[in-house]
Amino acid sequence: MFRDYVVRLKGIVGGDEEKVKKIIGSALIVISAGTNDFIFNFYDVPSRKLEFNISGYQDFLLDRLQSFVKELYDLGGRKMVIAGLPPIGCLPIQMTAKFENPFARICLKDQNSDAQSYNYKLAKLLSQLQSLLPKSKIIYADIYRPLIDMIDHPKKYGMTMVLGIPRSHPSLPLMGIRGNKERVLWKWGIGSSISM
Repeated sequence: MFRDYVVRLKGIVGGDEEKVKKIIGSALIVISAGTNDFIFNFYDVPSRKLEFNISGYQDFLLDRLQSFVKELYDLGGRKMVIAGLPPIGCLPIQMTAKFENPFARICLKDQNSDAQSYNYKLAKLLSQLQSLLPKSKIIYADIYRPLIDMIDHPKKYGMTMVLGIPRSHPSLPLMGIRGNKERVLWKWGIGSSISM
């Protein structure tokens, strides 16, 4: 996909290779990867569980991410921000899949622990990658801690945690936060969108 962008960019700047290198070299590339891989390939449809234990699967994903980062670097990308995993065990789809009573749902500690260990490995890998790729700036973005803090301490943010099912769509799980006005941390399903 990024290769396609480079081709389109060349067309936009009239084929000027130096201009393309300058644009790509100064661009900030943001990567968020892994959440769906764990949800769909390890936890919910455990096809990868047949091949790997959790640590092995984490290493497998990190190896693929490392290859992707190197490919972006080879295409000229120098500034990258790579997000860690959120508290996967607190995603509505994960809690709903594990609990029969939607009003008795709690975060799944094992999945959150898996996310934390993956994030630790990711941060370590990114530090090593930056030292191997000259003139690169590769930053780890910790999204786990701020989200779990909102979940564990909603009053700290002026909100009250609500776990439930939206009345308008009773088939969709919702994890919302209520304050002066309704705020939604995860809308539904995997819902990695945050609207405030």
